Amino acid sequence: TRVLGAAEPEPLLAALRRERLGPLVASVVRGVDSAEARALAARVETDYYAAARRYILQAAAFRDVAGAFTAAGLPHVVLKGMALAEPLYGNPALRPMDDVDVLVLRSDARRAREALETLGWRAPASFEHDLRRRAASMFVGAAGLAVDLHWDLVDDKSGPAAGRWARGAWTRAREGRLTPTDALVHACVHLTVNHGLLGALARCDIALMATRWTTALDWDGLVEVAGDARLRGCVWAALRCTEATLRPGIPARVLTALAPRGPRARALGRWLLPRFARLGSVPGQDYVVPLLTMDRARDVAALLARRLTT
Repeated sequence: TRVLGAAEPEPLLAALRRERLGPLVASVVRGVDSAEARALAARVETDYYAAARRYILQAAAFRDVAGAFTAAGLPHVVLKGMALAEPLYGNPALRPMDDVDVLVLRSDARRAREALETLGWRAPASFEHDLRRRAASMFVGAAGLAVDLHWDLVDDKSGPAAGRWARGAWTRAREGRLTPTDALVHACVHLTVNHGLLGALARCDIALMATRWTTALDWDGLVEVAGDARLRGCVWAALRCTEATLRPGIPARVLTALAPRGPRARALGRWLLPRFARLGSVPGQDYVVPLLTMDRARDVAALLARRLTT
């Protein structure tokens, strides 16, 4: 109530919608007895019902896609929002999704495209370029829905060791889902490398994984996996930002084991992470953050070369 009373209503609402937190906040403020909470609830209730309607359409679309892939003999894994909304949030309307993310084998990507097009999904003109240079490609369907077809969990920005982890994660997946440990690594890498630590909803995902998968998560295994994949810095940055923002109780020994060393790490820890914890940003964040979190200098050099040639 104190926070709501101190915040300007319009900037607060704009920030909630920018971060896609309206439905989650709606569920929190419904029971708060204050004029500020009731006023905010009246505004974000529309976000909640819009997310609920969209999820119903997205879940139906995913069932059709999964059925088509199964019929075509295409192994697949559901990722991110569709994989997390019900297990972590209970009510999937609380976890809005821009698209449905599905992972297939790289060797099956063109066959997956054919299956999607048969269902009416439109492939982007950049599909073949995406297949060479990226890890996913976005297909558009009716009612503003989209399927993000992945053939890798990471792109070239993450380095070759990360690619080996991604292939291992595929083999460890069960019943069309990543293991909890691999799902957490993926969430951290995606937040750090693909979004430069921007995104409050992704931090909510990570926080809920840490608090609700207490028996399923293998923290020691996560440290080992991140180390083998040369992703310690990326995973640490996402976990530390999440801990600073939401306090899910990520074990201190895990953060210590993952913490990078050297001048890049000091710049990240002293200058950028406090800013990001406040949901601030810096120019070129999607490249600045990976540069500061990559474990090996050779991967930093490769990322710079990639930036200069694209």
